[in-house]
Amino acid sequence: ADADRAGAIATFTGRVRARDHPDDDRTTHLAFESYEEVAADRMDAIAAELADRDGVFDVRMHHRTGVIEAGEDIVFVVVLAGHRREAFRTVEDGIDRLKDEVPIFKKETTEAEEFWVHRRD
Repeated sequence: ADADRAGAIATFTGRVRARDHPDDDRTTHLAFESYEEVAADRMDAIAAELADRDGVFDVRMHHRTGVIEAGEDIVFVVVLAGHRREAFRTVEDGIDRLKDEVPIFKKETTEAEEFWVHRRD
């Protein structure tokens, strides 16, 4: 079916950075909280909207919650498409929309402090 016509699979994996800049305090871990049902419903809706694009056959998204250590994976977006352009464009739009629209909240713990991150990064 659609998989037979797919010439591209694009993926995005977001992970916990130990540092943004060389002089920053080292991040030990991030903690993510969400309204699980609302977050899952919103991710499903975004994935369905993106999968309706011409040349896109399937979109999958997953965002972990709980404590995630530096260097571990946080979020995944996978796009099955006919060609690379649709795949890359859709995977980028997918992660952007997930970060903008899905109610997931991040607390960062560094060697020096812990704080809630309220801005999109």
